[in-house]
Amino acid sequence: KAILYYDTNLNKIENTNYLSVINFGANSMNKRFFIINMKTGIVWAIHVAHGKASDPLRNGMATAFSNVSGSSKSSLGIYKTAEIYSDNRMTMPFWRARV
Repeated sequence: KAILYYDTNLNKIENTNYLSVINFGANSMNKRFFIINMKTGIVWAIHVAHGKASDPLRNGMATAFSNVSGSSKSSLGIYKTAEIYSDNRMTMPFWRARV
């Protein structure tokens, strides 16, 4: 679905160099966030979290989703992201993308 959307909406996408896909069907212990370089085909696989309320069994599997602000659930669909930034509020810094 992501590749189809990318191909049919190229004129609406500002940065066509990369496509990012999250597989919420995989356990969060696995690398399930894929950043694809659309020029070279190189794929970077990394870990990604989901909203705490998306995992009611607390087993690493996201099964509940919402578009309601404040639900603490991840949203399914297509996102347009901005720049990345380092979040140093945690005990271990990590990168985030503005949505």
